[in-house]
Formats: sequence, C-alpha cells, structure tokens
Amino acid sequence: MSTDRAVLTVSALTAQLQQTMEERFPAVGVEGEISNFRLYGSGHAYFTLKDEEAQLRCVLFRNRQRRIRFEPADGLHVMAFGAIEVYAQRGEYQLVVELL
Repeated sequence: MSTDRAVLTVSALTAQLQQTMEERFPAVGVEGEISNFRLYGSGHAYFTLKDEEAQLRCVLFRNRQRRIRFEPADGLHVMAFGAIEVYAQRGEYQLVVELL
C-alpha cells in the first residue's frame, strides 16, 4: 500500500469539490421532470429534477420565481437553467435555478 496518497479532512475535500464544481458549472441547462416540488413561506421553492437514471436537487429563490410564467408542479417536464452550488455543510450539491 502506497503512503503517497493525500489524506484530506472532510472540510478540505468538500472545499476542493466545491471549487471545482462551481467553476466548471457556472451556467448549465438541465432537462428533466419536476418531482417533490415544495414552495415555502419564504417564497423559495425546492424540488428535484429527474430522469430515468438520476436526480438533481434544485432551488428556485423567490426573486427568480417571479420570472416564471407558469406554475411549477410535480410531473412537469422542464428545462432549468442555473448554476451548480455546493452546500458544504451537508456535502451536497444543487442547481440554483435562474430560469425555468
């Protein structure tokens, strides 16, 4: 077994992944079906975009939701445009939707 392998803390690894993902996907379009759509009192909406093989968590903040000309709902097939953001505290990533 090689001892040349770097051992990172969870925080250090997550920070590196965050930098890589956010630099690589500052603007991306994703097509899929809305699932688990939830609109909160804050005006922010959280949902999942999915296809047959994968799913992606998404957030649509209140100020962006005002631009949408339809009511997002489970089962709708949509195109979402936004940026990938890493939420380091949970080690998760999501699409911050700018346009749906």
